[in-house]
Amino acid sequence: MKTVKSGGEIKRVEDAEAIDMVKRGWAYCPKSEWKTKVRATAKPTAVANPDDESAPVAVVKANKKQKRKNEKLIEKLVGSEPKKKGKKEKTA
Repeated sequence: MKTVKSGGEIKRVEDAEAIDMVKRGWAYCPKSEWKTKVRATAKPTAVANPDDESAPVAVVKANKKQKRKNEKLIEKLVGSEPKKKGKKEKTA
């Protein structure tokens, strides 16, 4: 696979097709440019409620993970102690 562009249009094509396109005026470009301009904008942003039964499991897990990450960052910025997982300490 190669990445080619002409004007503002960027495409990922097979090697043989890329050779023909370059002969017709297209130019090779870095894959990173395609990633930032084409692939990133084409991805739909899925926001699912963890309690929603119809949401895909992967989306729900990703959202939970992002939520935990955000909570840790907020705790770090605020300066409070993070919640500890595991067994509760006994107070006597």
